[in-house]
Amino acid sequence: MSTSTLSSEALVERLFGSVLGMMDVYMAYVGDRLGFYRALAAGAMTPAALAVKTGTDARYVREWLEQQAVTGILAGRQSRRSGGAAFHVARAVCA
Repeated sequence: MSTSTLSSEALVERLFGSVLGMMDVYMAYVGDRLGFYRALAAGAMTPAALAVKTGTDARYVREWLEQQAVTGILAGRQSRRSGGAAFHVARAVCA
């Protein structure tokens, strides 16, 4: 590989990382504005429960929760009551 190829790959990596970081910030903004974090401060919730509590649509709440779990901001666990996943703020974020 030539030096310009390595530089191109490094640029692509840098830009990709920046986009991921921007998405994390944007999704944190969405969660704050819609009251998701405030609701989750009370404890783990399923997407349906969080949607009811915040007056939002369960399908979009599930997508947001899963994105937050993938980035490590939230953690999920199987809910015994609903059979689905319940999400909570990850311990690493609280520490």
